[in-house]
Amino acid sequence: MAGLMMAGQANKKTSGKYDDIENSGLPDEVQRILKMIRDLKEKLKAEQEKLQQIMNDASLSDETRQVKVAQSQAMINALSGALADANQMLAKVTKDLNLSKEDLVKVAALAMK
Repeated sequence: MAGLMMAGQANKKTSGKYDDIENSGLPDEVQRILKMIRDLKEKLKAEQEKLQQIMNDASLSDETRQVKVAQSQAMINALSGALADANQMLAKVTKDLNLSKEDLVKVAALAMK
């Protein structure tokens, strides 16, 4: 859930990276969740890259590397869990709103980005 909160904070600052979502014509709640999913995916990718850098950093002692890897893996797990929660939330909201097939296709396409 911490990851969901982190993504929610980022949603308050909109930029061009959300233009496709904001121009989709989808309900606000769906747009909010799509933005959250996009943010979580970006954070997850960045953390995975950070983990790779840690693992490749020859200047770190074994102990330091182990600690940093464990921290990074914990963050990846938290972000992955938050992403799964956000996807479940999106599925529930789209079902509850009884979106048209056209809108469901838009939601799926935007969620994949």
